[in-house]
Amino acid sequence: MALPEVDKRPRTIAFDPHRRARSPDLGARIAALSAFLAAKVREITGRARRRTHDEQTGFDLAVEALACNLLTLSLVTGDMRLSVPRDASRLFGKGSGNRVYGRHFRALLDLMAHSEVALIDQVIGRHGRDGGRTTVTPLPALAAHLPLGAVQWSDFRSDPGGEVLVLKGPKLGKQSKAPILTIRDTNRVRRLRREVERLNERLLEAPVEVLPEDGRWTVDPLNRTVRRYFTEGTWMTGGRLFGGFWMNMPRADRFRLVRIRGETVVNVDYDQLFPRLAYARALSEPPPGDLYDISGDNSHRKGWKKLVNAMLFAKEPMKAWPDETAQHFPAGTKAKAVYAAVAEKHAPIAHLFWTGIGHRLMFAESNMLVRALDRLFTMGIPALPIHDAVIVAQSHGETALDVLQQTAEECTGLTAPMVKIEAG
Repeated sequence: MALPEVDKRPRTIAFDPHRRARSPDLGARIAALSAFLAAKVREITGRARRRTHDEQTGFDLAVEALACNLLTLSLVTGDMRLSVPRDASRLFGKGSGNRVYGRHFRALLDLMAHSEVALIDQVIGRHGRDGGRTTVTPLPALAAHLPLGAVQWSDFRSDPGGEVLVLKGPKLGKQSKAPILTIRDTNRVRRLRREVERLNERLLEAPVEVLPEDGRWTVDPLNRTVRRYFTEGTWMTGGRLFGGFWMNMPRADRFRLVRIRGETVVNVDYDQLFPRLAYARALSEPPPGDLYDISGDNSHRKGWKKLVNAMLFAKEPMKAWPDETAQHFPAGTKAKAVYAAVAEKHAPIAHLFWTGIGHRLMFAESNMLVRALDRLFTMGIPALPIHDAVIVAQSHGETALDVLQQTAEECTGLTAPMVKIEAG
């Protein structure tokens, strides 16, 4: 019997471009490191031209952010490496969203990894390998410049400046990633931006903590800001929030390790929301019961759920199975048959399948969540967003459920219960 393939990709923690030094002593040491690196540039390249003020500011910010991120590696569990961006879409404008990024950031990575400097080990990600991620980790020589292994989270702060909106275009052909588009300021864009900036201000101030395990953390607890991603090249599709340490935590770890005002947390989320939103769009009431239970006996629910949502997002009928779906059905099941079963079960919204409407439904979902988050924070209830859900302290679970339900009713016109609470 063949042995299972071992995942050889390194465990990583994402680079946070907002990370800054809080203490003057650490700031002074980072400034000295920046001066050392600037001298190394002249020494290695023979460069004589001095940087402009803007160039120097960008370089110093990049050094500070990278230094602070490297220092926090000692606070997280295991031999984690820092995952850093090198691709043009992240570094050179078009929604990169931070002065830390630019050509100077990629040059800084290469300089610190240069054999004559040797402050970091850099493994450059390639397409199709390691998920395309470039990772870095400190080398012993960096200890001459920074207090490696002698920091606490309180030594750092977050400077959440930068663009909080991302506009992605449609995928072209079979490319795996949608292109990031340049954002043109309009009244709508400024309103959307301010909504996310206000949310980030609240998230940074929220009394949220993550418990360590054996004195180490599994996530970066200072990573609290989010960005809102729009799709298909418009401000009317997509709109989900991404970012924040809680989003990538395993579900069980959120319940075990996250605390809000010292309390354990609950997950309050919209239930079967995409098909419900499709029924609202069709001016029809959803049938009673589980909208993903196509077979009527609660069998293969995970597969049916994937199918329903794939049919809402696809722009034309598919003949084959969506990715990672066939495995949820008995061997020999035909894709054509299950597509027909979904269309029959949901006849009132069958005309919406294969139209790509899912992106607009996601926009409706994200608007509902942003509105609900604003109401909760206004009521003094800190809430952490997860796409179609919020994490709140256990004592606020019922209130959050009422807020999300009321918001859904206002936005859809539907009155059936649409929200549920889950605890660890």
